[in-house]
Amino acid sequence: MDPKMYPQGSQSYAAGDLETTRTITDLIETFDATNSNQRKVISLLNMLKIPASAKTANYTLTVNDHMKAFTNRGATGAVTFTLPAPVAGFIAFFLGAADQTWTIAAATNGDIVYVNDLAANSVAWSTSSEKIGGAALVWSDGTSMFVVALQGTGTVAT
Repeated sequence: MDPKMYPQGSQSYAAGDLETTRTITDLIETFDATNSNQRKVISLLNMLKIPASAKTANYTLTVNDHMKAFTNRGATGAVTFTLPAPVAGFIAFFLGAADQTWTIAAATNGDIVYVNDLAANSVAWSTSSEKIGGAALVWSDGTSMFVVALQGTGTVAT
């Protein structure tokens, strides 16, 4: 599946064999109406019918992982999710579901943009009180992979 950017207006969002049509405004209004960050993330994933996959070991994403969610549920050690090379419109979600460090890493060092860092190599959710329930969204403009912390704070490595 080729990742696509979704402009304002009504769009059809496909996730495997599941599909739903919502306007961007509907999604934002519903997202903002919920009362906790964790609930907002889960609501958004459910609205878009995003399939989830638990990874208990390091995993390298491909462009076919566009519009998918990943957790570390069941992990007994740290898990690193390595992103694909930047592709315009690529989106993936990450959620901590085990008391283990989870890291989002660039395919090529310096491809990640995170708070106040234009060329990060990785972002890790390693603070003990933020591993479980931590959440992040990754989006690409085709040049970089933007990591947005939705819950918790990631630690940057450059």
